[in-house]
Amino acid sequence: LYGEAIVAIEDGKMTLRLSQHPNTGVLSHWHYDVFLATWDDAVWNESAVRFEMDIEGRITALRLKIRPEWIDPLEYRFERS
Repeated sequence: LYGEAIVAIEDGKMTLRLSQHPNTGVLSHWHYDVFLATWDDAVWNESAVRFEMDIEGRITALRLKIRPEWIDPLEYRFERS
């Protein structure tokens, strides 16, 4: 539905892009392994993004809900490829 999740550093900020949507979220650390994505589309507003790690501390996946109270109540898991 949302395509691939792409995490990158752009202009000195960590960003999240979903390949099937034009929106970009700037990620800021919130708590432990959770970051807050502030989207450039006001309708998407903000989303919590939780990173999953393996035993060696490498990121293996991220979990994301896009405005669960309004747009989409489901949580999506994006695995690292």
